Amino acid sequence: MLLTAALADKDAAALYRELLPYFCEVWCVPLGSSRALPVAQLAEMIHNLASAQKPADEVRRPRVHAAEDARAAARTLWEGARPVVVAGSLYLAGEVLAEIGEQSVFQKM
Repeated sequence: MLLTAALADKDAAALYRELLPYFCEVWCVPLGSSRALPVAQLAEMIHNLASAQKPADEVRRPRVHAAEDARAAARTLWEGARPVVVAGSLYLAGEVLAEIGEQSVFQKM
């Protein structure tokens, strides 16, 4: 599962083209930065990139979700049984660590 956000001034499409084949579910969340790509726009871009994958990759096309509450999404995903990868922005990684606690990250590993 991928928890992600991106800055509007970065080449997010290039990043997600590489990441998408490895995830069955993507959660797009807001980022606490004025440079952030809006959640709906990010989710649409990721959905379009996933839809453009080759037909043979059909089983790998992820479900894309847009969550307006990043903290709630991070906590919910973290408490689940599946691994969660946080990618797209170091700002997001910092926000997730602040929400779930750095100690919690290392205890779960």
